[in-house]
Amino acid sequence: MKALIRTIIVDDDARKFGQAFADAFEILSDRIKVVGIFDDYAQVVEKIQELRVQLVLMDIDFGPKKEGKGIEAVQMIRQKYQEEQLKVIMLTERDDIDAIRRSFKAGASGYIQKSNRGYSWLDYVIGLVDNNQPTIEDSRIAAKLIHSFRENNPFQLQLRELEILQLSADGKTMDEIAEITRYKYNTIATFIRDLRDKMDAQNIAHAVALAFRNNLIV
Repeated sequence: MKALIRTIIVDDDARKFGQAFADAFEILSDRIKVVGIFDDYAQVVEKIQELRVQLVLMDIDFGPKKEGKGIEAVQMIRQKYQEEQLKVIMLTERDDIDAIRRSFKAGASGYIQKSNRGYSWLDYVIGLVDNNQPTIEDSRIAAKLIHSFRENNPFQLQLRELEILQLSADGKTMDEIAEITRYKYNTIATFIRDLRDKMDAQNIAHAVALAFRNNLIV
């Protein structure tokens, strides 16, 4: 049996979101052990070492007047803890591309939308910590996509569509993309059909070329 993943949750609404995540982990997983829930990121830096933490779930925003404070917390954490085994995953209520991009730049390993609680993010979290299930949230792919994503996106592509384009540009086959993203083959085919329609591309190679030309992938 694999070792427990010692986890802390940092959210200014600790009772609602923090406890909800903790309860879900307890019910759904025998791998993740929540060892602390905090509503103040300032105390978290010291607690990481004290509680032998391997995973931090960090709210991007702390209240209406503290937007982005979670990103500052990530910077503080990375200044003290450089170890790759310490993962920081951002929690967000919205798909804010700029905030996600700044989070990765600060040292975050991934992100989860709070509305996506369930087995999908549970598998993703465990896969990211074990470093054997790269997905869009995994920094090796997502950092490239988030860094290269432009608000001036002429095709209005979604992040999942950009992920498929990036993986295609990296030489992955549809079977490999399905395995990496954990989507069914037919779902990948649908994504490709949709992004081709948006880009008016003749085939996936043409779509990849257009994405390169518009600095959407690297």
